[in-house]
Amino acid sequence: NNLLNNSGDVLMALLVFICIFLPVGACYSVDAALCPSPKKQKDDENDKDDQHPYGVIGGGNLFLILQMIFVYWISYIYKIRSPLWWKDLTAVDLALRSDHVASTAQFLLDRPYLTRILTWWTIVLEAVIIWFPLIPIKNNWFRTFTILCYFNLHFGFKIFLDIGLFWLICIVGWTAMIPVTWWDFATRWLWQRKNGQLENAQKASTLLYNSSRPLNYKVALLLRTFVAFDQAGQNIKVQQLGGAHSIHFEDCVVDATEEGCVSVPESTSTQLRKNGNGHQQQQQDHQQKKYTFDSINIAIVHSTPTGSSTEVYNNWDAVVYLFRTSPVLFPLRAVVDSGIVRKIVGVKPPKGVNVSNLAKQLDNLLPIRKTSPKYLPTYLGFLACCLTGTTVWMNLADTHIVPPLPKPVAETMLSLQLRQFWGMFALPGPQATGWYVIPATRANGEVVDIYKHAMKPVSWEEPAFTASTFESEFWRKYFTNLRIYKHYHPIWLNYAQYMCRTINEPLIKAGHPELRVKNFTITFMLRKAEPFKFAAPQKVAMWEHYCFGPIPKSQAEIDSAKEAIRQQVRQEALAMKPGAEQDPQRDPKSTNGVIKPKLPRISVSKSAIRWAKKAIKAYEEEPKDASGTVTVEGSIVDITSYNSAKDLLATYGHLVK
Repeated sequence: NNLLNNSGDVLMALLVFICIFLPVGACYSVDAALCPSPKKQKDDENDKDDQHPYGVIGGGNLFLILQMIFVYWISYIYKIRSPLWWKDLTAVDLALRSDHVASTAQFLLDRPYLTRILTWWTIVLEAVIIWFPLIPIKNNWFRTFTILCYFNLHFGFKIFLDIGLFWLICIVGWTAMIPVTWWDFATRWLWQRKNGQLENAQKASTLLYNSSRPLNYKVALLLRTFVAFDQAGQNIKVQQLGGAHSIHFEDCVVDATEEGCVSVPESTSTQLRKNGNGHQQQQQDHQQKKYTFDSINIAIVHSTPTGSSTEVYNNWDAVVYLFRTSPVLFPLRAVVDSGIVRKIVGVKPPKGVNVSNLAKQLDNLLPIRKTSPKYLPTYLGFLACCLTGTTVWMNLADTHIVPPLPKPVAETMLSLQLRQFWGMFALPGPQATGWYVIPATRANGEVVDIYKHAMKPVSWEEPAFTASTFESEFWRKYFTNLRIYKHYHPIWLNYAQYMCRTINEPLIKAGHPELRVKNFTITFMLRKAEPFKFAAPQKVAMWEHYCFGPIPKSQAEIDSAKEAIRQQVRQEALAMKPGAEQDPQRDPKSTNGVIKPKLPRISVSKSAIRWAKKAIKAYEEEPKDASGTVTVEGSIVDITSYNSAKDLLATYGHLVK
């Protein structure tokens, strides 16, 4: 929706599209977890070769890097054409005075020398530093420096400007370009905490699964990846329960061929049970719990460092063990091991629920991948290179550096949502900023401000923070576009009808028709923002709308509106004729070569037309009171209203379907 989307939404769509050409599922994804190599499926502990690479090279990488670079460099091209950026150094001050997006900018506005420094630094960032990631020498350090600079830039956007999620989406885009050496450092730091105890505990553990249920193997792989954070299987080994990988206890062996009883010591648990006299007796340590092969889905076997003893954790106890040894999720071990969670996990499914059927359906949704997601088809890399070149050319063409793309190619890029414009804060001159006030008249004559459905007394005072007057980023963008397309009447009419509908219909249902909004005027408090100062605000009536009731217009204004409509129809008809003579009002720079006359900025809703018909019928047919009036939907209709209703139908009735 072009009326609601901002540059952040465009960039997010572009990044998601570029992910098609990148192996984003190569690590810590469902596809990667369910993609063990053939050796890994048979014997995980002997698989030493199938490791994920430290980095990837391909057309998708070039697409991502150049896309992020051109977001800022093209913006620099637009900025450098304005003297506010390179000569006066007042562009940042002017941008912060756009108070419909500025939130906490007063600190900088009070210090002009800071805004001049930030203006100069922004130009350096977008003109020079943006190219550092392409330097082949010491690339990791240059790339890291660039990423830190732009992280700082976007955190500054977040602090001083209210521009939606643009700052966060840009940070996500830069995060994908962090050198792999820093990810390796973070991984080593996570595993080496507590003197490497977590890593040693995982390396001494084996995750067993019951092969009688195919879903158990996939659950074990997912737990190893997303809970234990052991992506490549370097620490925890996944093996099949039974045969050579049986669980040995003092009493018996649990495997696929012998369904024996297993006595599992639960030294960490406490049970309370009642004796024959009704008293509670606490029994700790070595409580006996019976297991059979069919009752075990997954299990963890942990050998002590000396190898003298073995600890066994079955089913949910195994999940708790994985949380306890996880380098990231270990703070959640107490929650997972709590009594409430155990009760929820231990709840039996209701009668009539076929658990086996649900397990089969889930098993079908999670197929084992035969090829690693880190390897993409060759044609994707070639296609990414083609799209990269086309995107670069399209951005350069927008700045008139190169000729435009051929029409078929441009239409293809538009259909792929790759069309982009990065002229943010180009600021060719003083900015028009301000806030909205919508004074409305109710059926009972009361005047209120209906902006944001507030229904409060009308106040023309400047709000403390103009950006806070918008309900969300989408509403801010919508009202901004209303001002940009101020001569496009359907946008204003749709919003005005929306206000009538959402305000009046609930009041009618609640039995308060006298509180309905009769008419309102959308007023923009225009305030010109110039470098280091604001101009006095001015009231600008953007749109006038009547929800119901007669429109108080004089006959001269009605005749003028009719003549304007006739002129518009005549000019458009003349423009449609091939080879027509040049009309004195034709404008070769306009879209169709016609100067459209400015119509009165007034809209008529369907309810107003219906009210006019009812008013005419009631006044002509129903008996009048002593004052010569009748009542229609709570409004008094006299001879003046009757004539106005007739004029309304004669003038605007044919325009409303």
